[in-house]
Amino acid sequence: MSHRQEFSPRRPLRFLLGQIAQNVAIGFFLALISWSDASRAQPIIVSEDVAARIILGKVADYALPGEDRIGSLLRELGYSPSAPESNWRSFPAIRKLDNAYRAAEVAQSGGGDRFLAETIRKLSSEFESIANDAEMRAFAASHPAADRPLRFDEAASRTLTAVERAPYQVITKIANYVERGALGGAQVILTRDLGLGEREAYDILRSSSSTREALIQAYGQMNVDSRNVRLARLARQLQHTYASANADARLTAAIAVMAGAPTPGRGTTGSTCPAGESPCYCGARYVGCRPDILCTGPCR
Repeated sequence: MSHRQEFSPRRPLRFLLGQIAQNVAIGFFLALISWSDASRAQPIIVSEDVAARIILGKVADYALPGEDRIGSLLRELGYSPSAPESNWRSFPAIRKLDNAYRAAEVAQSGGGDRFLAETIRKLSSEFESIANDAEMRAFAASHPAADRPLRFDEAASRTLTAVERAPYQVITKIANYVERGALGGAQVILTRDLGLGEREAYDILRSSSSTREALIQAYGQMNVDSRNVRLARLARQLQHTYASANADARLTAAIAVMAGAPTPGRGTTGSTCPAGESPCYCGARYVGCRPDILCTGPCR
């Protein structure tokens, strides 16, 4: 007895479509792996300016804490900033303290020093560095606590154009102690690592909307002859201090650029780049002048 199998035209069509879908999925998966491996293997082309922004951005991310202890302390003391909260939180510590000092001083003569003395007393219980600083203790002792609360005049604070030497030093120290990461506070990095003067660094920080912005502003004020060396050294210190920074491929590529980058107009470039273009590097290898928008992506 023979068995006859009925022919179904739908069956081979379903089978064929299934095979095509399976092959497409496998091909896509293999291509994805290949692209991922290639992208990992390719170093990043960056210009000097882009490399500097990468390094300074990483310093802000890794080395400068995002906690807002100064902001919360100022609220405890009765100071209310006029800036929106989202902007205020990102201000450098020096800007917050400078704003509050000016608002207290214009509200009442001597009020700025009283504000700083109260700040020292409150923070001394949290930071040994402040409690053990002889100059800070002496400043607080010379302005004993008063019975009346502090007053602030935020609207008129801009009329105070200069901060005298003693309160300037106190503001600087408080900010460096409270805002300090493993590499020091923001002003320490601007002066010690980027080579700026103390007052220049203070003015940049008190006018910047974030420590990242302050670092970028400081880069524009650095000595051109030494800034590549300084930034490479700072980035290596960052990698030595933080394991995650040490594994950061973009940071490593930026260090290679700054460590091996010839000064525009000298060395391997022979001449300055035309307007709108910058020296472009693949790792430490100079590849010519290009607009910044073209000096990105994998090496070619």
